[in-house]
Formats: sequence, structure tokens, C-alpha cells
Amino acid sequence: MPASEAPLEFETNGRGAILRCPCCLESYVHVDDVYMSGRPREDGDYVHVHVDNHGRVTQGDEVRPPLAPEAGRRHSVGLAGTCESCGDRFAIVFKQHKGQTEVYTLAQEWSPIN
Repeated sequence: MPASEAPLEFETNGRGAILRCPCCLESYVHVDDVYMSGRPREDGDYVHVHVDNHGRVTQGDEVRPPLAPEAGRRHSVGLAGTCESCGDRFAIVFKQHKGQTEVYTLAQEWSPIN
């Protein structure tokens, strides 16, 4: 994994794993949005879909999803959230590329977290 990407970190509380903020490593985070960037055909144009925490669905060019650096050949799924502790927004992006799933953490501007 390139050095410019922060790995996901978790802590446990006896009930399961708790996601830590990729920016400050505190555990008070909320995942509020889901983004799907699908490709009807391999290497084709993306079709972007956003579902917010109220269940509203938006599709089309107005959707600005968190995309991993260097788009893969297939689709990507992004989970976006905020941290109560540091206030930063982040996204966890799963990208399909050549039979593998790559995972990225991105900051609010959807750039890699150092």
C-alpha cells in the first residue's frame, strides 16, 4: 500500500470492532453517506450514485464521489463520514481493479490521507 494512504484502524469494546477516524485515530466517528461509482462496462464511463443518511438517492453528474487515486477498471464504493473529535470528513473507498479490491482512506477533499 502506498505510504500516502492511512490504513484503517479499529478498537474493540467487547461487542465488536469500532472504527477509528483515519485522521486523528479517535473512535467517535459517524458514517453517513454511501457512494457507488459503477461502470456499465469495463473501463467505461462511471455512473455515480449517492445515498445520504436520510435514505435520499441522487444519481448523475452532480454527484461528487470520493474516488481513489487512479480510477480502476471497474466500480468503486465509498463510505463517507465525520469525526466528532477532530471534525474532519473522511471516506473509505473500496476499488475493484484487475480482480483485486483495493482500500483507500481519503480526506474531505477526497485526497489521500498522509
